[in-house]
This record gives sequence, structure tokens and C-alpha cells, in this order.
Amino acid sequence: MGTEVSMHCAVRGFPVPMVHWFKNGCLLTNCSALFSLQNNGQLLTFRNVTKEDEGSYHCEASNQKETIKSQPAFLLPAEMDWSFVQQPINLTVRRGENVTVTCRPPYSRPAAQVSWFKDNQLLTPTTHVTVLPSGDLFFDSIQEFDGGSYFCRASNIYLQRFLTSRRASLTVLAPPSLKVWPQLLTVPVGARVVLECQVSGHPLPSISWIKRGHSKQTGGKIALG
Repeated sequence: MGTEVSMHCAVRGFPVPMVHWFKNGCLLTNCSALFSLQNNGQLLTFRNVTKEDEGSYHCEASNQKETIKSQPAFLLPAEMDWSFVQQPINLTVRRGENVTVTCRPPYSRPAAQVSWFKDNQLLTPTTHVTVLPSGDLFFDSIQEFDGGSYFCRASNIYLQRFLTSRRASLTVLAPPSLKVWPQLLTVPVGARVVLECQVSGHPLPSISWIKRGHSKQTGGKIALG
């Protein structure tokens, strides 16, 4: 809103046709005074578009021989508020859950387009992660690699304006999982033996070694002998 907008109705004929403009079926000279006509009425200009100018417009050209009518064109003044309705918040979730990260864009006409960024990189939707019509980000069975820093961006291309939300941290918890099991070993008495145990999980699990119900030490390896 607040910008200059023009509509063009190009006609020709002999005698030179008279051009009239209509808004929502009403002769424009009877509906609004905030416009100007140039080039024998073929160019309609609004100097400072407002909400009141919204509507369906068409032109009619006529001479002594015939009257023709154009297709309608809809004028929608673009606007967008300067603050989000809801912004993302920090979340801690469990691996495998379905998760929604909230982003409700500002009021906008036409509706704002919402895009998401992860760790400062534009996020491409997949079957695993999608942007909902509301603007929220939805994860189907979230995984550890989905963890990171997220923010959303709302844009109105007609205003060439965008707003960026605050950042939110998404932490995905994963239970401990054994990657390398200790092996059953047979060795001579007095030999040096190393037993190894590798695990995964988030946060990284701590490891304790137990012998006959008693803790020996912590860590991924234990050396005996």
C-alpha cells in the first residue's frame, strides 16, 4: 500500500472509442475520486493505493458502432505486519517422535511465504521434514541428525520485504546403543588384555565396566594384565 499503481486498457477503432472504467461493476467516477485517467482514459493510475482501492476492475470501450468489455483484473493492496504471531522455541525431544516446531508468520496480504533455515542453511523440505500450511515445521520420526539451530523467515514478494524469527535450538535425545561389544577372549595367565566397548547416543553415554557386580572403571576400554 501507499504506492502508485497503473492499469492499462489498450483499445483502437474508428471513431476513436470512449473508455470507461468500472470497479466491482460500478462506474469508477461514481465510486472513487483517488485516481487519474490518461491517454483518452486508457491508462488508469492510483497515486497512493489504499485498502479502499481493493476490488475487481474492468474497462469498457465504445463508439457509434460497438461496445466491448475487458476481462476483470483484481487489485489487492499488499501489506504485512512487522512481528510474528508465534516464533520458534527451544525444544528437547526423543528420537523417533513426531515433532512440530512452531512458526506463525505476521499478518500479510497476500499470505506470507514461510521458509526455514537450519544452521544458517536454507532447509529443503522432504518426505521426512515438511513445512505445514500454517508455517510450522513438521518432522516425521525425528532423528539425531535433525538436531541443530533453526529459524524461519516470512516474506511478501509483492512488498519485497521479509522478516526473520529468533533462533531456536532443537535437541534430539537418543538412548544408548552398543556399536562394539566386548569379545569373549581366552588368553594365557599374565597376558595383557584390552576389552573394548563402543556406544552411541545423545547425550554421549557414560561407560562403566562391571566384574561380578563390582565396578572396575569407566571409559570405552579396559586394560587387564
